[in-house]
Amino acid sequence: MADISISRMIGGIKEFLGSRRAREAQKRLLNAYRRQKNDRPPIIQGYDFLLPKYFPQEMAKDPEKNLLFQTSQCYGGIQVGSDYYPSFDMSMPFGTVMVPEAFGCQIEWMPEAAPWAKPMITSPGQVYSLKAPKLSEAKMINEIKKHIDYANRQTGGKIPMRIIDMQCPFSASCQVWDAEELMMACYTNPKEVHHLLRIMTDFSIEFIRTYISWLPNIAYPGRDFPAVTENIGITIADDTPLIMLSNELYHEFALPYNIEVAKAFGKISVHSCGDYARQLDNMMEIPGLTAIQCHIGPGEMKALPLLEKMKGKVTIWADWNPVTLGGYADARQLYEQYSLVHLKNFGAGLILLGVGGKDLGEIKANYQWLCGEFK
Repeated sequence: MADISISRMIGGIKEFLGSRRAREAQKRLLNAYRRQKNDRPPIIQGYDFLLPKYFPQEMAKDPEKNLLFQTSQCYGGIQVGSDYYPSFDMSMPFGTVMVPEAFGCQIEWMPEAAPWAKPMITSPGQVYSLKAPKLSEAKMINEIKKHIDYANRQTGGKIPMRIIDMQCPFSASCQVWDAEELMMACYTNPKEVHHLLRIMTDFSIEFIRTYISWLPNIAYPGRDFPAVTENIGITIADDTPLIMLSNELYHEFALPYNIEVAKAFGKISVHSCGDYARQLDNMMEIPGLTAIQCHIGPGEMKALPLLEKMKGKVTIWADWNPVTLGGYADARQLYEQYSLVHLKNFGAGLILLGVGGKDLGEIKANYQWLCGEFK
């Protein structure tokens, strides 16, 4: 299997997309996003099949390598038999810096990781000289379009593509204006902070609308969330304000602009790492809030009061990472001894990340075990 060609993998993905299994996965996922009755929560489990050892900068420079990575990831995912629905994210190797890059920030590529943006604003008065760029002149954004176009030519546009996760206006602002200085300015120069947030909000909405127009076959809501082909809105990454701002500062400087984004696209789902439970009441003021991503475990988001507060109101995409585990040995132990105690009672509106395994056989067995826990 290690010698399988990219054309065979693309053919296998296309065949899967027309299968009964794909239709069942989509039905389960849509029921979960709508918080409707399901036979069980959808469980998403990937498998690293033939993933080439490319670094982000290497893929960003070569659409063919990017496509091979995406195709391998999708082909591996469908081998497990879970509710995984394959979709590409051709923007993935570019990280989250395309908006600050468009505004003129210097981009630093890490040797083996996604790039980061060097802030260009260090004092409040500089915001008034900042002008929104033209999308046609945004180098990195237009480079991503080349990757999207290349992938669509190779696949005939038959494989869905995820919308990039929009960095919320405050997070994008922290990339353009030194984060420490920006947060102090929330107290000392709120007028200038709002001025920057206004520019970032308008440009980000324009960017995502344009991005969506490039995709002939769209996977919603976007990066970080399991894919469906029905329009359930977009994704925003809200890490910085949810984690670093107080409730009061979030309500003043992050929430109003997230509300604007939600209204622009009808609905949104929110990604954040860490424990942001203190912000849940703020988040519930966002109209059209569909789902939130939570790394549920003792190392990050505690199960309570999250699940009690959000039950019946918002879909929970419950996943995990090594930080989430806390003191547990692995994800299966985390689920057996902590997560499932709470998740089994959540009801409609739950999507779970599988617990993985050391090889395909163990991954499949763990997936079947997790399905059985919800029978």
